[in-house]
Amino acid sequence: MHKSKRVLLMTPPQPPLGTSPMHYGDGRPMLGLGFLAAYIEKFGHRARIIDNFIEPHDTEQEISRFQPDFIGLYVNTTSYMMALKLIREIRKTTQIPIICGGPHASILPDTLVDFADYVVVGEGERALKAIIETAPKEKIIRYAFIKDLDMLPWPDYSHFIDNPHNWKLTLFNDEAEPVLTMNTSRGCPYRCTFCSVEAVWGKSYRVFSASRIVEEIEHLMAQYGAKGIYFREDNFTAHRKRLAEFCGLIEQKKLQFVWTCETRADLEDHFIERMAKTGCHGVYVGLENGCQRILDLMNKNISLGQIRKFFKRCRKAGIKTYASVCYGIPGETENDRKISEEFLLEVAPDALDRFVYTGLPGSPLYKYIKENKLYYHIDESRFLYTDSFKELIPRYCPATDNRVNFLRRQDRSLKMRRRKVK
Repeated sequence: MHKSKRVLLMTPPQPPLGTSPMHYGDGRPMLGLGFLAAYIEKFGHRARIIDNFIEPHDTEQEISRFQPDFIGLYVNTTSYMMALKLIREIRKTTQIPIICGGPHASILPDTLVDFADYVVVGEGERALKAIIETAPKEKIIRYAFIKDLDMLPWPDYSHFIDNPHNWKLTLFNDEAEPVLTMNTSRGCPYRCTFCSVEAVWGKSYRVFSASRIVEEIEHLMAQYGAKGIYFREDNFTAHRKRLAEFCGLIEQKKLQFVWTCETRADLEDHFIERMAKTGCHGVYVGLENGCQRILDLMNKNISLGQIRKFFKRCRKAGIKTYASVCYGIPGETENDRKISEEFLLEVAPDALDRFVYTGLPGSPLYKYIKENKLYYHIDESRFLYTDSFKELIPRYCPATDNRVNFLRRQDRSLKMRRRKVK
């Protein structure tokens, strides 16, 4: 029997405005840390979650209050530089072992080994338990993926419920509140070239069963008065059999709640209709582009015909659509963008977010661009920028958008750097 340990799980603060090209999120609970906390608590350890991304905390005060044996730090590429800053702050007052995990740690562990005591690559639950119980000598820790996700406990919402998170789904339903977030799968069965999910979760696609999901929804409704559920994951609908079972259980139990999810625009008509009947009010769709040539370059494995049918059927079923598109990948022309914009007017999603391509470490397209030197800059976080980024950000983002501020700041920084070199 291992002695009970105390683990303080943290996120870094948000990067200052204008210092990152990425969206800073929508304020939902950090469920990755929730899963870690629930897993080690299952074995008698104690966990506390501090989400500095939502609300900055006094780190020294939190450490003094909780007296942790270990500090776990979630790191994605957007927060990488803030993570290093937080580690330096922690090291001023304590030598408590620091464990880094998350997407950036999984893809670029070498960028963290000089700052942290341990770096977890891939799935974190069993790795975290092993570290706090056995203090291994290795710095980079990697465990095989858990095949059966049903063995994992769900995150305990008592870690989140009193915090100032986003508990709404304003675009899809103004009345449902609180809307709690669930993550019911890991990985993605598709292989889009711009995406780095495979580098984090591997090629496998693993899911919680429909019965476990519905059981947890019932718990969240009874315990926290949940009026809605947002399935925040790469593709909730990819496992069609599970989707059918999920809808069937909602119908069987006559559960009344609003829900939304992230999906692809190739969902069959009968699933869209059934989702609407069981309370689905909206879907987030990574449309990516409205030009077939560019979709093929992205390896989206979808046709414009499928996309047309999807939006038409969602509109008929009363499901609102939030779509995102990405411009500026290598090989895209001005005519491709014109075709895409015309297609977007045709399918008319209820809401649309336009992005300009930023290279994500770990993605196949990132590797291709880097090897062929099709970029003008790689920043300290390891984001990669093509010439299209400079050209298209002012076009597709409002003047007040953070991404425009970032581009201006980046231009100033690069000009100063070139002057120093001269």
